[in-house]
Amino acid sequence: MKLFDWWGKIVTEDEEKQMLHRIEGKIKTYGAETATLLAIRAFKYVSYLGVMMGRFFLGPLTPLVTHEHDVFLTTIGRRENLELLEKALDESRRVKA
Repeated sequence: MKLFDWWGKIVTEDEEKQMLHRIEGKIKTYGAETATLLAIRAFKYVSYLGVMMGRFFLGPLTPLVTHEHDVFLTTIGRRENLELLEKALDESRRVKA
């Protein structure tokens, strides 16, 4: 395993879309749409700060962090991605009801 192999990689828009799709799938699998919507609506305006704190505290574990973790943090750190996820989950919840 090469340490810091992901360091120079940039998260692409396609990777973000795939990660959003994976997150949405996990949420739907567990039926947690309503709880997730509550959390997204409560914290989407400070999500960037949470991601920065996460990156800070993951600093000592950097050799263990993969590019996939970076994609996840980048995806949830952008408000427009959270709004897309919120919209998709809200539609899914309305279809269920």
